[in-house]
Amino acid sequence: MSFSIDRVVPWGRNAAEYQAMFGLDESDLAGRVLGCGDGPASFNAEMSAEGRAVVSIDPLYAVSAAGIERQIGETFDEVMDQMRRHPEEFVWTDLRSVAELGRRRMAAMRRFLVDYPKGKAEGRYLEASLPDLCPSTTVPSTSRCPPTSSSSTAGSSIWTSTSAPWRRCRGWPWR
Repeated sequence: MSFSIDRVVPWGRNAAEYQAMFGLDESDLAGRVLGCGDGPASFNAEMSAEGRAVVSIDPLYAVSAAGIERQIGETFDEVMDQMRRHPEEFVWTDLRSVAELGRRRMAAMRRFLVDYPKGKAEGRYLEASLPDLCPSTTVPSTSRCPPTSSSSTAGSSIWTSTSAPWRRCRGWPWR
């Protein structure tokens, strides 16, 4: 049997991983960034701490910090157990072990959890989901995610200010 999870689980990456995964360079990060499906990644927290403009959307953001932390606690060991049982199903170029992966993911998720209440109050974490880019708290979107306007991998997508169909959404903090 191979690695298999029958539901969405919180799983966060850090900013360096996002930059490598999406090929983000300084010109991308100097503009506005919208992360779709970010979950408990620390990208927003890390970039905001550097004074960069990032908004993350995810249906997970309907849940409180305590609720997200509870979900992480309920699923982390299961994911790690499957990683240990099926390491051959993953590419291990930047990490030496499953244990190192677990430490990195948990560090990213903890950083997210510290930032989440403040970031949510500031409008940096918005409840929404693809393919509609407008958060559910705004006017319904006429904008859909064009498949060629972003970088996408592993359930997450990144739009920068140069590839931003979401700018057409009324109610967004950036137009």
